[in-house]
Amino acid sequence: MTLRSLESYFVWLVFYGFVGWVWETLLFSVKAKRFINRGFLNGPYCPIYGFGAVLVLLVLGWVRSVPALFVLSALLTCSLEYFTSWAMEKLFHARWWDYSQRRFNLHGRVCLLGAVVFGTFSVVLIRVLHPPVASLTARLPDAALHGLAAALLLLLIGDTAVTVKGLGGFNDHLRELAATLRALEEAVPEKLQTARDREMARVRAAHEEFLARLNGQQKRILQAFPRLRSLPHEDALREFREFLNEKRAELRAAKKH
Repeated sequence: MTLRSLESYFVWLVFYGFVGWVWETLLFSVKAKRFINRGFLNGPYCPIYGFGAVLVLLVLGWVRSVPALFVLSALLTCSLEYFTSWAMEKLFHARWWDYSQRRFNLHGRVCLLGAVVFGTFSVVLIRVLHPPVASLTARLPDAALHGLAAALLLLLIGDTAVTVKGLGGFNDHLRELAATLRALEEAVPEKLQTARDREMARVRAAHEEFLARLNGQQKRILQAFPRLRSLPHEDALREFREFLNEKRAELRAAKKH
């Protein structure tokens, strides 16, 4: 493979990572009714989509049958998603997404719906989107392609370094919050209304203290990955929200009586 070919594939990786970022950001922002940057990195790209697209182009670009392309792409991209989930869990001791609540999932890392979506995207990629993208890339002069690839590479390296540095100590903060919440849950009496109010105030204070200790990178990650689970402690933030909602419901019920 020539240098120009390598640079072309790298530019496509970043471009399709951007397309994936747009898709995920629109999907989650509409659902949350506010802007959410759905990338692990800070920039407008989700590398897993870029790697998935390039992998499909390299491995399955020769497939002509649409049904075969759909099935093979679904298997290939889900394998990539599963491996990425496993690798990020080993690197950061956290589960970044979890499909355990969806039907037909595998260890919560991949699910049938995701396979259908990725298979469909792959067919659109090879049959519709990539031909004009490849044509445009082919028309770029060597100097322009060299400069574009170099600039994007430096951008990704810098963004990755900033992100990894910003996440330092994040899991420790989650562990501390989990321990605090469990202690407060055990301290809440079942019958005393005033005690429940006092403990709920302490829960809010614990959560506010936790958020105050996070840096901007860590806060953005919490917003981008609401199902983030701190391992081996089970989902400290979800535990907090469920506990607080439960106590609020109890208080509302007590006031009605």
